[in-house]
Amino acid sequence: MNAVTARALLEDQLQWNVKPVLTVAEVDRLLEHARIPDASVVAVDGVGYVPTWSMESIRTATRQGLTMKMAKASAQFDVAAGEGTSFKRSQTYEMLERLLRLYGSSGSGIGAIQLRSS
Repeated sequence: MNAVTARALLEDQLQWNVKPVLTVAEVDRLLEHARIPDASVVAVDGVGYVPTWSMESIRTATRQGLTMKMAKASAQFDVAAGEGTSFKRSQTYEMLERLLRLYGSSGSGIGAIQLRSS
């Protein structure tokens, strides 16, 4: 996939401009690190390399971006005053944690189903 498509997909999956926001520079770095060898199997940054991404590499970048957003949200807490005083981790952090689980550590997008042959 080309740079325009890869960026649009990554930005859509990350919702990068929704709090906690990622900067344009952070999204740029995620996109840069997600590049894969091109169709001619030229290595990333090799001579004649054509910037290329795959769904898998964008999923990986999405997981990394969600982790960055979690780090930004980690210091946020919901505080309720009064008789039922509470101090708990922000719902934003919890939602990002759920999203990260949906993207799974295997990169399948919604968890992994591994098929094995015997």
